[in-house]
Amino acid sequence: MAQTDGPTNGDAGGQMVAVGKVQDALPTPDLSSLNIVESQTHAVGLIHPPPDIRAIVDKTAQFVAKNGVAFEKRIIESERENVKFNFLKTEDPYHAYYKYKVEEAQKGGAPAAAGGAAGGAPVS
Repeated sequence: MAQTDGPTNGDAGGQMVAVGKVQDALPTPDLSSLNIVESQTHAVGLIHPPPDIRAIVDKTAQFVAKNGVAFEKRIIESERENVKFNFLKTEDPYHAYYKYKVEEAQKGGAPAAAGGAAGGAPVS
């Protein structure tokens, strides 16, 4: 049997051997075949605030229903930096709940500050 200088039968002799070519970066995936899904742009339900914020929302809604939009604007101005009144901002998740409570109070519905039953209130 002849003796060889290098490894035989795929044995690298404990050394790492590069096989194939090395890539510097991962390939960019082709995203052209993905479907684009439009997001909803309107509320489909109300997000009820936690009890501490709900009490503020409900009471504010009662006062705004009674005293009008000018009163609401004064609150927005005076409580601009108060995070407990963020529901007055249209982008806040509790704004739809607040508007619903204002409408409910204007129509003479159940007292807005009552209870805390988090039932499914209709959205128009």
